[in-house]
Amino acid sequence: MSTSKFITSAIPTVLSVAPYQPRSFAFSGVKPAGLPKAARSFLNTSYDNLRPCYRSCCARLPLTESFVYAFSSLEFAIVQEQRQLRSILRATTMLPEDLSERYFPCTCQMGRTCEDAIQKLLLERERQLDAFVEKFDALVWLGTDLDPEKLDPKHRWSEVQKQDFRDELLVPVIEAINSGRSLLDNNLLRDDWPTELSVIQALYMSMLQHATKDWPERRKYTEEEVQALVNLYIEQNRLNRN
Repeated sequence: MSTSKFITSAIPTVLSVAPYQPRSFAFSGVKPAGLPKAARSFLNTSYDNLRPCYRSCCARLPLTESFVYAFSSLEFAIVQEQRQLRSILRATTMLPEDLSERYFPCTCQMGRTCEDAIQKLLLERERQLDAFVEKFDALVWLGTDLDPEKLDPKHRWSEVQKQDFRDELLVPVIEAINSGRSLLDNNLLRDDWPTELSVIQALYMSMLQHATKDWPERRKYTEEEVQALVNLYIEQNRLNRN
């Protein structure tokens, strides 16, 4: 294998990351025991003193923000490995032909080591995104399938309505993550592009804030609305005690 062939074959597979595609909402009509174990465990620790629809709403933004903030550290690790591989490839192409051939076996091994590290990180990336979507969908299920009002046939949502509601909330978040990843990939070849962890965290959190700007949790409530929510919370606790 020639040096040029190694470089050509390596670049498409490890210097860019495919966009993540979440699965369809699959919890519609599922009984609590039918939820995945991790989803049930998550729900058991999320505002369990509130009515289901309010638990879902209260937990959604903290879940998403904490996930994206932690996830950006993984993206940082992937960028570091990508830039390391880019440096190896660049150094190889800059060597004179005789030196390039001499150091070719060592270069291949270093490149494969970086590529293996990136592939492992990409598998972990997929796993973390799947786990986040599962918890997010569990909150959607909590607010649409388990809320007393939604159980009333007059107010029961169809599977299409549940899917649309979930996608309206989730898809902008996934698109923000995909856009952030694409931005990182497209600027890997720039030496002046900052790759510090703090920069990547700030990038992802700012994109997330834009993606969730239309969520009900983001809007400011009037004093009357806040008081109404407080009264509702007090009444809900009173009913729970009885």
